[in-house]
Amino acid sequence: MRTSMFLLATLLPVGAAQALAQATDEFVARETAVWQAVKDKSLDAFMAALDTGVVAVYADGIHTRAAEVASVRQVNLRSFTLTEFATRHLDPGTTLLTYRAIVAGDAGGQDFSGTYWVSSLWRKAGGQWKTVFHTEVKAR
Repeated sequence: MRTSMFLLATLLPVGAAQALAQATDEFVARETAVWQAVKDKSLDAFMAALDTGVVAVYADGIHTRAAEVASVRQVNLRSFTLTEFATRHLDPGTTLLTYRAIVAGDAGGQDFSGTYWVSSLWRKAGGQWKTVFHTEVKAR
């Protein structure tokens, strides 16, 4: 019996760690898919990832969902690399994702290429995960 309890006690953390790694991978995939939608100019896929009340904060101000979609229409994202992911599961229905993005592109004739620190807040509602908050800060 002691051996069984020991095995159970040692295997539970391994299972929990695997579940956490899988959840992190799922959010990295979701976030990467949003960036790919922008690069591919797939507005339907981009909009599908956004909550109706999404708020985004950038150097030019605070964007609503409509402003975010209008902004993305003008983006020419040539390449992106996302690294240094950190995932924080705030509760079963809310996950904060932070990471570094290295991008090349322009919008409205302005080059925005560079390195950015990014965060997105995902919330599950109606069985679907949606972005409710997003921000990007150019790295120094």
